[in-house]
Amino acid sequence: MSFRTFYVAMTSCALGLCGTASAASIISSTTGLSSPASTITFSEIVLPNNTSLTNQYASLGVTFSGGFYYNGCPTCTVPPPNGVAPWIDDFSGTDTSTGSQLATIALNTPTNGIAFNFASELIPYTFTAFLGATQVGQFSVTVNTTAVNGSSGWGWYGFSGVTLDSIRISTTVGGGPTNGYELDNLELGSLGSSVPEPSTMLLSGSVLLLLVTRRLRNRAVRR
Repeated sequence: MSFRTFYVAMTSCALGLCGTASAASIISSTTGLSSPASTITFSEIVLPNNTSLTNQYASLGVTFSGGFYYNGCPTCTVPPPNGVAPWIDDFSGTDTSTGSQLATIALNTPTNGIAFNFASELIPYTFTAFLGATQVGQFSVTVNTTAVNGSSGWGWYGFSGVTLDSIRISTTVGGGPTNGYELDNLELGSLGSSVPEPSTMLLSGSVLLLLVTRRLRNRAVRR
């Protein structure tokens, strides 16, 4: 390989053109992460029913914003679709709000994946993953409570194979008990097989390119 050809190849890699792994969206799957580092069932910390969630589960690695509520299902006469209460949802039991909804789950430390049981009523949702202020994954789907996992009504949603520290759940449909969503069994991955971020790859590639260029130039001078 000539110096020019090698230089062009290395420059392409430094610019991230060699090919990089992308986020794998978990959409209406029957399972979540293949090997989660931890799973939050929301039974670890018992709260009064309809408690607005913020940092109550911070010791488990997550905080909430935008309108999540603890639901202990005190009036349930049958087990919920995923088998056991409690779960969290986007309404307090008396909320009849309309318009767009936006809620965020933030992680104490970055992880290489996140997945959760999710249920709603034929409503379109957008799930967006972030690392800091950078969007690293997104997908939109209409959540069907009656078509996921047979008759259970709960599907798995999330991301794997990408480093993230928050996920945003949004929809343009109004909230309240009629059109609300429910979330349970929050799985968190680890950093053991995280995907390099583009900025990190660019920096590493640039350093490698500089070292190789210097070595080749030194060899040319010696000849």
